Amino acid sequence: MSSDVKEWYLKARYIVVFRNGVHEVLEGGYLGVRGDKIIGFGKTLPTPSVDVEDLGDRLIIPGFVNVHCHPAWSAVQKSLLEDTGSRYFYHDILFEHLFGWDQSAEDCEAIARTTLTALLLSGCTTVVDPGSQISAQVADAIGEMGMRGYVGAPYRAGIWHTEDGHSLVHPLDEQRGLQKLGEAIQFVERYDGTYGGRVRALLGPTQTTTCTPRLLAETRQAADRIGVGVTIHAAESFVEFQDCVRRYGRTPFEMLADAGLLGSDVLIGHGIFPSGHSRVNYPGDGDLRLLAETKTPVAHCPFGFMMRGYAMESYPRYLQMGIPVGIGTDSPNADYLQEMRWACGVGKLVERSCFEPSAADAFNSATLGGAQALRRSDIGRLAPGSQADLVALRLDSHEMTPVRDPIKNLVYSGTRHSVDRVYVQGRCLVKDGKALDVDEGALLRRVQDIAVAAWSQTSEQDWDKRTVDQLSPLSFARCEHQDWSASEIATE
Repeated sequence: MSSDVKEWYLKARYIVVFRNGVHEVLEGGYLGVRGDKIIGFGKTLPTPSVDVEDLGDRLIIPGFVNVHCHPAWSAVQKSLLEDTGSRYFYHDILFEHLFGWDQSAEDCEAIARTTLTALLLSGCTTVVDPGSQISAQVADAIGEMGMRGYVGAPYRAGIWHTEDGHSLVHPLDEQRGLQKLGEAIQFVERYDGTYGGRVRALLGPTQTTTCTPRLLAETRQAADRIGVGVTIHAAESFVEFQDCVRRYGRTPFEMLADAGLLGSDVLIGHGIFPSGHSRVNYPGDGDLRLLAETKTPVAHCPFGFMMRGYAMESYPRYLQMGIPVGIGTDSPNADYLQEMRWACGVGKLVERSCFEPSAADAFNSATLGGAQALRRSDIGRLAPGSQADLVALRLDSHEMTPVRDPIKNLVYSGTRHSVDRVYVQGRCLVKDGKALDVDEGALLRRVQDIAVAAWSQTSEQDWDKRTVDQLSPLSFARCEHQDWSASEIATE
């Protein structure tokens, strides 16, 4: 061991440590770090003469593993996609509403850095981006910001569109999809393992219905050949379920199984519409059994689907069947603690139970479940040999006081404003609730300008030439009048 590798210790009121395969809460103890690794924990220090920082009334936890987010575009969907959807596409927003405009790569990168900063401030030390038109810039942004990330190289044979607002056209070009797969392989070879191993790459066929069966099968062969994982959006909408059944006679999960794309190395984005879901009216639990038997992980992103009136049926059931479940943000909401809360709240409503899912379930999914989804045993936990990816949260706040069970407080009451510090590989990236080396104000101002410009383009790209206010009506009308009541103004 080189003598210049720093060894240091943190003391806190509570530390969530990993022992004998489960999280435990250490009260009034110490956590040791050497270089970029955890070296241990305990109620007392291993030796008296060590570098110790007493954080006082803090909770130290492993960094969250966000298994599904879209940094390149999600921020500019805020104030647009809420309280709206398509009646003809079962209230979904995928098939008619816009997810991107003719923005420059520089603008998209600014959006991505803003979202990544927000996720970092809410305790996400690892993020998974399924991919976008700027996957390379996102990978570089993650690396330069000091975060840990998995970035998908996206490809497909085509994308749907509507010409009338109630039916879809699927122009698929399989050869073009195979060409894009080749480009994705080049991206993986370029980025996988960069930035000291913090940035990894995934193959990213975008959706089941935008890929052909052959393209999915070729993805399996390519993943095996180059030794990387895969992430894909699947069973994320009722329309997709219907489309797969009508075109191929297979559910989305059966389609993936036929292509060999189920397994521990395939991360399913969403997966909330399997057979047996009340919305699809397709009986049987065959799809969930496929996931369970193959140990295929699912990225559960409850908030965005709740906004459409959808719910996973159910998060506790997936866990009970042994399906690995991690939690992602997906939507413009970039507060990971709130996403954990929605996972519990929506799950309890579906199950009609006050008992499950529990705060422990959500915390496990946000840490251990995410790590399992990425086939990692060195993140999502604080144990000797694990990566020093950790978060310290204030307990002396309105959200977190009083505290008896810090995990319940964290899941049901915490917000990103409770986050005090964030470390990745032992390097402090957030201190006093502020992202170090990031000009948040400048980023936010730029994203506001980008969004305003994008909204003004809406009618140019909508099939029916509707304005942004027609697609997403304002909650209240703008007031253009003056209404001063002289009789109510105090005068001397």
